[in-house]
Amino acid sequence: INDKRRLLKQHIQKFKSLSAPIRKLPTEILAHIFRILCDSSYIHIGEYEKYRAPFLLASICKWWREVAIEHSPLW
Repeated sequence: INDKRRLLKQHIQKFKSLSAPIRKLPTEILAHIFRILCDSSYIHIGEYEKYRAPFLLASICKWWREVAIEHSPLW
């Protein structure tokens, strides 16, 4: 029973994340947000963090990784 409960909780969490408001953003808008974040003229971050930002964004989830990789201005 505990294993089934744990599995159900995992499924519930997965479906909750799929219905999160950020998932409704068009890819172009998310890519624009990423570009603003990575552009140090908008947000003052150190040089190390500036180069790390695309990698951090790409590590959030599969969708963000796809958007970050496909959006070449980040790299």
